[in-house]
Amino acid sequence: MPPLESQRLFKLAVFIFLCSSARLFPNCPNSTNELDWQKWQNCKIAELFQSKFDSDTAQEIQQELNGCEKTLTQLPKVLACTENVRRFTKAKGWESMAGHTLGASLSDEEYYSDVPYPEMLELPSIIAENQEFLKLIEDRPSPSNTNSFDKALAIIDKINTGISDPKLNWIPFIYDSQHLATPDGTQSMGRFFIYIPHPDYDRFIQFGIQRNPKLPIANSFSAVAVQKTDPATKQPLETPRARLKDFWRLRDESGKITISTRLKEVGGMENCYDCHKNTLLPIHPDPKTFDKNRFQPAVDKVNRIMRNFGKVIAEGYDHEGYGPGIGPETSSIRTDDFIRSCSRGAIQTKESIERVKNGMNCLRCHDGSSRGTLNFPSGLRRLPVPGTSVGDSMIAHYVVKHKLMPKGEENLTTTEREAIVRCLKAEYYEDFDHQPGLFKTWFQQKECWNSQR
Repeated sequence: MPPLESQRLFKLAVFIFLCSSARLFPNCPNSTNELDWQKWQNCKIAELFQSKFDSDTAQEIQQELNGCEKTLTQLPKVLACTENVRRFTKAKGWESMAGHTLGASLSDEEYYSDVPYPEMLELPSIIAENQEFLKLIEDRPSPSNTNSFDKALAIIDKINTGISDPKLNWIPFIYDSQHLATPDGTQSMGRFFIYIPHPDYDRFIQFGIQRNPKLPIANSFSAVAVQKTDPATKQPLETPRARLKDFWRLRDESGKITISTRLKEVGGMENCYDCHKNTLLPIHPDPKTFDKNRFQPAVDKVNRIMRNFGKVIAEGYDHEGYGPGIGPETSSIRTDDFIRSCSRGAIQTKESIERVKNGMNCLRCHDGSSRGTLNFPSGLRRLPVPGTSVGDSMIAHYVVKHKLMPKGEENLTTTEREAIVRCLKAEYYEDFDHQPGLFKTWFQQKECWNSQR
């Protein structure tokens, strides 16, 4: 086991033993003593790390806090110095609440029904009720059937002829994803994408299409809706707000296709914010199959529209409650010895160490303003797409496999890219040289406890 990992596990085991063996706080302290509260907090932090940030553990801690709410309100400093533990356990604990499979403070039902503009999360009826279109986009290309998708694109073109304002024209294109199969078990990587603008909200719709004739036809398609205006005043929002929805296609014996939802057909969803730190993820087609001459201008335009939104709020999630961003510009942990350790000895020379350090500055772009902050569970969250020697974490997928990040760092070796991924994770979640990682430091709020207020 690498020294960094064994050191972390030993410290965690000791701390958990002290908390549990002494049974310091079976519940949060019914006490006004600040030291009792700080000890309780540190034990709960250790529980979270030991559970690998399990939502049930977070909910249990949140319930303890609810039982001590009266005491907490009488202790302004304790209230301030436990803020991060309280916010995280509340944000993460929603996943364990019945009817909150999306992990949002809104219930799944509220998330989809209490929408500022009711139609913004729905498929426009002009295609939802068009059986020809729905059937065309699930036909697979074959020697006898090569133009189904072209016919579907022609239907979109016809819709555009009825739109008087060219700025509101729909933008369709077809591509294969490099990163993610449809969430319906069909392993479909193909996408029929439609951008549908509106004065008050924009919709980004992706139908899964199956390229492999040996696999089932895709059932799911998704919509991301970005609200741009206040429905009461019609004035632009200071920060756009977004929701996501997964749909499901049902087919009867006659071949008729009806639209349902993934939540209804499968019975559950996942936490959207875990993956969508940027609610709008740019399109990066698989270059091996992408018709660049035909569709690249459309992809570039849609990516530009997404980028111009800047920060977008994912509705129902406490963004700051998921912790600070991974990869700050500077970090006291990020020493030469740390880079050698977290890279498992693969990085040794001064030049290579510096390249890895520079490549770890994620917050340079993912600053929470122009792009979403890569906070928890970044570095842990995995994609069901293998392909890198450091696992299939989302960060590894972008940094190592596809070399899309870090921006402007094109001369990094594969070993250095792998080191960036490992070291970002270690710096955020693990201890090194008697220093807690960035995530634990955020939880502990030591500066708050040490203040004189």
